[in-house]
Parts: sequence; C-alpha cells; structure tokens
Amino acid sequence: KHLHEFMNEAKVKYDIGMNKFVFKPSHNVMEFAEFNIAKDALKLHLFKSFSSYVRKHFSNPKLLQLLEFPVLFLGAKPEKTPALYSLMNYADSKL
Repeated sequence: KHLHEFMNEAKVKYDIGMNKFVFKPSHNVMEFAEFNIAKDALKLHLFKSFSSYVRKHFSNPKLLQLLEFPVLFLGAKPEKTPALYSLMNYADSKL
C-alpha cells in the first residue's frame, strides 16, 4: 500500500516535469508564469527533503536505503535533495 502511494506520487512528479517543464526552452522565467504550472508545482514537494519524504512513507532501513539510492547519482545527500527527485524512482521502476 505504501509503495503504491509513493509511486503514484512519484508518477505525478514525473508527468508534471515531462509535460510542463522539460520541453520549454527556458529562455525566460515568464514561460513558467501560468496558473496551471504554479498549481502543479505545489505537488512537486520542492521544499521537502527527499529523506523526510521517503520516511513519511516507509520506516524499514533496507527499503529506505533502496529508495534513497538513485539520489546519490546526483552527487547529493537525500537530506539535502528536494523530494521532487522521487520521480527518479518512478522512472527507474516503471519506464
């Protein structure tokens, strides 16, 4: 149940990122000044750490290690990485 919920939330982050951010040229910040983008940005958990986000769903130390592993490829610590990066877990397991 918890893994299903975690992956569903990660899919939302992945879909928002791919559909609303990735293909914009990013020449101007105003490209992102749309109500729908601002509303969806709230679902990205940009201000919550990946570590605390994963611990909201799981407590098993082995599972925490497994889910936090992809963040290490960013060269960052899960405590210092936005929860947005749970989208990597979705991409790793579902795509």
